[in-house]
Amino acid sequence: MEREKLLVDYLEEAAAELAGKKEKLRELNRQYHEIYDKQIKEEMELVRIEINKKRAEVIETVYENLDEMKHLKKYFPDLVKVFEEDGSIGDILSKKSFLYENSKPINEGEAVKKLKEIKKKKAKLRDAKKFLHDWTGTISAKKLEATYPVLKGKVKGTLEKNDAITIIDRMRAELKRKGWMILINSPLILGIIQNYIAKQRMLELAELQASKAYEQSKGRGTTAEYDAKKQLDDAKKEKKHVEKIIRHLLLANPELLSSLKTARGWKRGAKDPMEIIAENIPINRVKEKAWLEKMKKRLS
Repeated sequence: MEREKLLVDYLEEAAAELAGKKEKLRELNRQYHEIYDKQIKEEMELVRIEINKKRAEVIETVYENLDEMKHLKKYFPDLVKVFEEDGSIGDILSKKSFLYENSKPINEGEAVKKLKEIKKKKAKLRDAKKFLHDWTGTISAKKLEATYPVLKGKVKGTLEKNDAITIIDRMRAELKRKGWMILINSPLILGIIQNYIAKQRMLELAELQASKAYEQSKGRGTTAEYDAKKQLDDAKKEKKHVEKIIRHLLLANPELLSSLKTARGWKRGAKDPMEIIAENIPINRVKEKAWLEKMKKRLS
């Protein structure tokens, strides 16, 4: 499916919209600290909700148009960098940049080996962070590197405890990013998706049980009904979260998603849960030549 509107246009508009809402929030915050008006505080909360909703929309749009994001990264890397440095959407794109890196497929054996290495490094970083939590004052980079070689070249001079912890957290985040890059480019992703589908089934059962409990609680008192309603809402929220993860994992693997959709066309017998889910997920592909012409005109 080809997207009629260029993704860069959407990203520019989203960035402008979010920038406007953030500016409005700053102005409302300034007014609130002048007069402490309850109505202004309520309006601030509404703007925050709008901002979060728009940010979520940007994330979904990136997932749904990863093919175009990969083309942007391939042919217009400087433009992508501009978006990644934008004050309104930059943090969103930077966190999801591993999805549109033009990485090569990795076989299962190589993926397992690399993930084991990442796991070891993460464990060492976890130990280093635990060590620092019990530390008081500054610490030398040499001492840290000698105790935890995984930090070699990452720390310099004498560091404040919190600065060292920040460096470790960034390293752990980068390792997590690399781990997901390996997973989404290897056959291992199938197992991850299947695990989430199994979890989704369990959550569907939990939601059904919570719904029955809520119906039974009606008329039995405010506290009992409130608790039952909260359990039902929590069950729905968790199920929705897992469904979103499954959707994102499939969108992150357009080749897998395409194959699942194709399989539904000729396969007979019992329906595979993953294929059923794939049916309702759109694949937005670009026609490279036509897209490049549009982009060149757009940027000229």
